[in-house]
Amino acid sequence: MKSLDDYLFDIDDRPSNGELRFWIGFQVVLVGGGSYALPLFALHWVGVRQWALVIIPLLCAAGAVWWLVTTLRRRGVATKVIYRAHGGNPAGTSDFLFGQVAYEITEDGRWKWPTPSSGE
Repeated sequence: MKSLDDYLFDIDDRPSNGELRFWIGFQVVLVGGGSYALPLFALHWVGVRQWALVIIPLLCAAGAVWWLVTTLRRRGVATKVIYRAHGGNPAGTSDFLFGQVAYEITEDGRWKWPTPSSGE
């Protein structure tokens, strides 16, 4: 049986790709929906014509999702480099998915995964 310390510092025990995909999808829906709804209500309140009520919020949502994807990819490249430097094997996980990985480097230089919320 693994101790909690072994789990926290096990560099190869990373989140599954399915879990990372779920959270990326959740963020895309949240950012896209929010950046569509906010301009939609603002433009409607100002009294803008019907065509603008569709096109402008769609452009805002597309821009926000593009920003999110670009940010996750950049963060993923940096995280993957740090992961490899600490001895991890990122095989099978794209830069985009690595943008979703949460980690911490401890004072003694070890890679630390977040503490699991379950009582494993």
